[in-house]
Parts: sequence; structure tokens; C-alpha cells
Amino acid sequence: MKLMLKIKIIPLVLLSMLLGSCNDWLDVEPVGVQTNKTFWQTKEEVEGVLMASYIQLRKSQDNMLMWGELRGDGLKFGPGFKNQSAEEIDRSNIRELEILPTNRYSDYAELYKGISYANHVIKLGPGAMDYDVTFTEPLMNSYLAEAVFLRSLYYFYLVRAFRDVPYVKEPYDTDELDYRVAKTSGDSILKDVLVDLKKYSTKCKPGYEVAWQTKGRATSWAFYALIADISLWVGDYDTAIEYCTKLESGSFELGEMEDWMEVYYPGNSKESIFELQYDHKDLDQRNKLMELAQSGDGILIISEHLNDLFLAIDLTDLDVRGYDWGYSNVDKKMWKYIGTKTNVMENGGFRRPSDESSPNFIFYRYAEIFFIKAEALIMKSEANIDQAFTLLDETIRKRAGYRKPIARPSNQADAIRLIVDERLKEFYGEGKSWFDILRVSRVDGVGVSYLKDCLLPHVPTNKRQIKNNDLNDVDSHYLPLHEKEIRAANGVLIQNPFYKKYTDNI
Repeated sequence: MKLMLKIKIIPLVLLSMLLGSCNDWLDVEPVGVQTNKTFWQTKEEVEGVLMASYIQLRKSQDNMLMWGELRGDGLKFGPGFKNQSAEEIDRSNIRELEILPTNRYSDYAELYKGISYANHVIKLGPGAMDYDVTFTEPLMNSYLAEAVFLRSLYYFYLVRAFRDVPYVKEPYDTDELDYRVAKTSGDSILKDVLVDLKKYSTKCKPGYEVAWQTKGRATSWAFYALIADISLWVGDYDTAIEYCTKLESGSFELGEMEDWMEVYYPGNSKESIFELQYDHKDLDQRNKLMELAQSGDGILIISEHLNDLFLAIDLTDLDVRGYDWGYSNVDKKMWKYIGTKTNVMENGGFRRPSDESSPNFIFYRYAEIFFIKAEALIMKSEANIDQAFTLLDETIRKRAGYRKPIARPSNQADAIRLIVDERLKEFYGEGKSWFDILRVSRVDGVGVSYLKDCLLPHVPTNKRQIKNNDLNDVDSHYLPLHEKEIRAANGVLIQNPFYKKYTDNI
């Protein structure tokens, strides 16, 4: 991989640890380089490299968001999208299925850097106990658990985006390791990841002394959510239900209907399980979420499909996630990343101040646990359809404002499609839509025809027949490996077969 080609032995860094009331420990860049011989001698050094893996989540966030949204059907390009910059052209090409191995969103280097930091902690961190008598085994185990969680999260995104990718679990701390790594099947990776997650879930802390750290660092609850999500993806529905049930025993709860915006502003709500922290005001930690929702009347706005889902509600019902509440019915902007309160029409709306324009990026919140459980129940048996939708009626839909129960589908395929629609209303703009479509397209009775229904409307009319044929090839559902990775691997790393023709000359 290119990243490892350039570095091979990754220089280890000492991050200044400023653990206090604000999250500056998650903001400090590497300030000094030390070799293995002088590093890994204090718990602070171990935690410093662990924090570097968290920092890489910020550097990977744009990829993670775009992987989950550009081919989804909840958002579309708004007036602020000019399709002029290289970044915008790459986004447009993914949405229109004109994906080449030179596309910036095929570059996974930032995620592998995060994996590398985690691997260093897992392999070399325990050695610091030989030098630092204050570094206890329980603390060391909790650091290892956090590193395992982060590594697993990175790989889950990689597998869903690319399917088969290099699977690296050793740190590059010696010249004897070959940085050229062949691909491993995505199914094998996730199987191994689940083993690691289950092993270390009992070693991770359930919470931290500072409230925002409980939401911004891996906890045992975050482990449970990730295990449930991966289990749903691989079709292990009993395990998915088991770990959702574990989370239901925690202290999480859905807020009241009128408090829905607290999930996003100020964030770290009682619903939050794990979210990527940003302190724009005091530490100048920034992301593009508000810019995407607002700039130029919206770069990404609500799609016609999602708007129609919200318009289809009964007149006696209300959905605070929908038009004139969760988004503006006039310009279709995502209010969740712009506002501070739910009703966008009240007093002209309540906008985030400019120094709070980088919302936290939410990986898991309690609402998703009910969706995972409901889908797993339906996948286990059609007999569970009523139980699954009763669960959603009494939790997600009740909080959103619905009074009437949702009409029960008569078969598994229709129930799963309805679950995806309900998920879309809850999670639009949170990087999940495409992954949901891809996951359920593998279900009998849903299939690739559903995936085509979601994707082809994004494609120019004169290219739809070609893309329709392309989508019959499952390999086309995943991204190509970036050509720089193919070049750096010198024949070891093989391109996704659908895109092989673009890199045959490398």
C-alpha cells in the first residue's frame, strides 16, 4: 500500500496528553519522533498513539460519509454543487456510476493509517508495563480494547466500500515486514473482526470520568453496537439480536419528540453511543457537515424520494425529522446540521453560530439498535414481522411523532424494503443509506432489482441502459482500489475485477 511504501517503519510519536474538561487530547498532532528503543515506556506514550488512531477518524470522515451517501437515495446535489472542482467531479462520478480507480474516494490511505496506529498499540503497548509501574494491566487492557474497536470500525467501512481489501494486523515496525499485502475476502475479514470484538468487549470501559469521553471514546456499549451491526451485515441474526438486547439494558434512551435536535446540537445526547467529537469553538476542530448542508443553498439536500416518504404520512401524524422540522420544505436543506432547535419555521429558525459549525459525526446512536433488531427479527422469520414493526412503532416512530401504527407488510421482502425506508427517514445525511441498500440487495426477493431502482435515477438517461447492465455484475457494487495502491503493490494487490481494465497497464 502506498502509505506503507513511503513509511515502512512508521515513526512513533509522543502526543501531548491534556486530559481535562475539553477534548484537546483528540486534537494534538504528533510533535516529536522517537524510535521503538526509546518509545513505549509510559502509559502516556501508549495513549498518545491510541489517540492518533482517533484523530485519523476525523481525517477519514469525509470518505466514510461519501461512501455511505453518494450512491444512496436520501440526498441529492443541491444548488451549491457546481460540479467544477476536482472534488465535486469525483463526487458526481460516483453518484452517476462513472467510477474510475483515480477517483479520490477510492483512496483508503487515511483509514489504513488509523489501522496502523491501532496495530502499534495492540502489539507494542503492553511492553510499556515493563517500564512504567503506574501502567496497570486493567488500564493496558482498556487501551488495547479501544485500539481493537477502532481497527474493527475502520475495516467495517473498508469492507462495505471495497469488499475485498488488504487485511493488516501487524504494525510496520521492522524492515523485515513486507508492505505489499494481497487482498483478503471481506467475509473473512469481518468474521475475524467479530472474534476480536467479542474477545475485547469485556475489557473496554463502560464509560469515562468526563461525559463527552463516554460518547467520544470506545466503550463496551460501542462494542455491542458494532458487533450487532456487523452481525446484521454478515447474516448472523441471532448475534445481532443478542447484542441489541445487551444495549437495551444500558442507560440509553430516546428523547422526547421536541428534543430530537439535541441528538445533533449540541450532540453527545442520552441517545448517543459513539460519535466523533469536534470542538470548533475552542479548538478549531472542523468538518464539512454544515458546509455540505448549507453552502450555496445546499451542496447535498433532501432527495425527491426522501421528500415523498415524508409527504406520504397521514395528515393526523407528524414527523419531526421531516419537512419544516428536520429539513426546510422550501429549499430541502438538512436542518440537523444547520440548526439548534427542531422547528425550522419558528421565528425563522435557530441557526448554529459560526464557531459551532462542525457538528459531531455520529457513528452509533440508540435509534439504530431498534432498527438492527427489527431487521434481524424479520430476516429470521416472516412470523416476526408484526413484532419487528411493533418495536419501531413503540420507539422510533413514537418519538418522531406518529400516532398510528405502520401498515404491516405481508412478506419478508416488502418488510425489509420498508425497514430501509424507515431507516432513511431517521439517518439521512449520516453516511448509512448506500450501505443499507447494498446490504438488503442480497436478500432473496429484494435483490439487485431494488439496488437498480435506487441507483439508476442518478444516472443520465442516455447511460442508464449501460449502467443497468453493469449493475448485474456484483463487483460493480463496490469501489475500485486506487491506481496508486495497485502501482505500489507491484503485482501483489489485484484490482476489483469490474475495474481491472482500467489498471491492466500498471
